[in-house]
Amino acid sequence: MFGTINSKLLTRIYGRAFHNPKARGDYDSEGRAVLDDDELARILTIFFVDFYHHNQHTGLDFKTPANSWLEVEDKYYVNAPPDRHTVRSAVGIEMQRKLSKRGIDVFGNYYTCPELQAFWHASSKRQMRIRVDPHDIGAISVLFGEIWVTADALDCDLDGVHMSSWVTEFRAIKAHNKAESELSSDLRDRALKNIDAICHKAALRAGIGPHDLTKEQVLKLQKDLFHGTTFKPRPEIGAPVEELGLMGTRFETATALEGSKPSREQIADDETDSNETSQPITKPTWNLEDK
Repeated sequence: MFGTINSKLLTRIYGRAFHNPKARGDYDSEGRAVLDDDELARILTIFFVDFYHHNQHTGLDFKTPANSWLEVEDKYYVNAPPDRHTVRSAVGIEMQRKLSKRGIDVFGNYYTCPELQAFWHASSKRQMRIRVDPHDIGAISVLFGEIWVTADALDCDLDGVHMSSWVTEFRAIKAHNKAESELSSDLRDRALKNIDAICHKAALRAGIGPHDLTKEQVLKLQKDLFHGTTFKPRPEIGAPVEELGLMGTRFETATALEGSKPSREQIADDETDSNETSQPITKPTWNLEDK
């Protein structure tokens, strides 16, 4: 394996260190180093997934690892990989968090589920054992007796968001809102959009690289960065609103006619239907709400 990596991959990489000083000679490894950690991780992923597994292997009677896997898969049952809840419940980072009416506060977000809501009303116990996965903070696992139950992030979609990315955005939010213990949900939404944009451009897709956090780092971040700061809940959909005053008055505007003109397809349909009479274009009704 290491010989293959050396001969097939490392010879292509700038700044290689060689296996000993004599083999390196006068080659300037440090001066020619150009790759960062993420780029190297991506290269390794491509090499093993796209190159190594699709090349003949002497130990497999010159079959490729990928084809050998497919042959064996047809003969033997292959267990499906565990889902993220199973992985998080088994090897996630464990901590104690307090249950409130909104759920469990961790990483500046509230997490809840029907089991937690029922537990809040039925029990006076407030300290809960939870487990988190730094690679995906979209949900947490909460222990009820001997069963781990998934609690999803409340008010926002954090599925697939790595904690390292969230920490970067959260620090930026707190830096601009130092006096606020409850932050606007709009700030969180913008942070998630920034994270999505970065992830779409990132080279790393396999969950490997320098972004792994230790248990000590996660607990320290919760204590130092996220402690005492949460986001305000979103307004409930369908919640009653106060009677509209002047700024809620219904009125018509002629300037909006341009945006309400019928499409060409609608005009063509009207012209081909001789049995229908054309209807006058009415002015649209607008409702200006005080936000």
